[in-house]
Amino acid sequence: MKKIAPISREKIKATIPNPEFEGLTIGWIFKDVFKNLEKIRLFERAAAISFNLMLAIPPSLIFLASLVPFFPVDNIETGIINAIRSYIPSEAISNKIIHVVKDFLYTKRRDLLSFGLLFSIIYSSNGLMGIMRAFDRDSDMRKFRTAFNRRLKAIWLTVVLMVLFLIVVAVLIVQSNVLNYLVDQFPMSDTLMRLITNVTLGIIILLMVSIIYRFCPSLYTRVRFFNLGAFISTLLIWGISTIFIYLSSNFIQYDQVYGSLGTVLMSLVWINIIAILIILGFEINMTILIKGDHSKERKTLQKEPETQNRK
Repeated sequence: MKKIAPISREKIKATIPNPEFEGLTIGWIFKDVFKNLEKIRLFERAAAISFNLMLAIPPSLIFLASLVPFFPVDNIETGIINAIRSYIPSEAISNKIIHVVKDFLYTKRRDLLSFGLLFSIIYSSNGLMGIMRAFDRDSDMRKFRTAFNRRLKAIWLTVVLMVLFLIVVAVLIVQSNVLNYLVDQFPMSDTLMRLITNVTLGIIILLMVSIIYRFCPSLYTRVRFFNLGAFISTLLIWGISTIFIYLSSNFIQYDQVYGSLGTVLMSLVWINIIAILIILGFEINMTILIKGDHSKERKTLQKEPETQNRK
């Protein structure tokens, strides 16, 4: 009998697909990011982002929810409520959100609109200011930006994200109505409905994260709009959010023990996790930009002597 030669580790690695980004393999990128976790101060920067995001959420919601009753759309209340119930699987969490939304939908608050317009711009831009400060770190690719320019950039991005959020709400309402119509006309499984919902949520998260990674950092070289860090952050945010909602609905009953404080506590934990994932995706992009450029330079320097020897 012929002996079967053992397969070497190098051959096994060669058979496993390992795509490259700017000359760097995805395995090397992850290894470099996790090796420098202490150096990049991941958790400290994520805590700063979480604090600023918590300050930005209430005024933004007040302003956006105050705009909804002024839209000349028929049955907008039913559409929003159906969309919330479709995209949030937990009945307890969706009922709490619907209770807050109804309070704004059935009352036109012009005073909140004028009052919230000023403070939502200031405090919402503070949220993006925190993200910008967390993104800025010492490197050769960092571009100096004054505090005034940073504030203007944060306000501009805040307006862009608010407009995108309104468009997303309209799309979710239309999609919810279309799906309900299709369910009435054609038999559709719950798995297919959930798949369509998850794909839509993934696209929305990807767009928002891509905008943040593209325009928030002060760098000489901008990353591509759809980049590796945005895709990885989107997958992690979607997956961890799904797990977090499932655990908070079935096992972690803080709201039943502590009341509304339990809901606030769960929200803080979730926002902190999201901030960690945003920083992690940004560091993946920075590794590609910094090490990828250097790897290209090394390859060109190695090729130059070879071409000279051939001549």
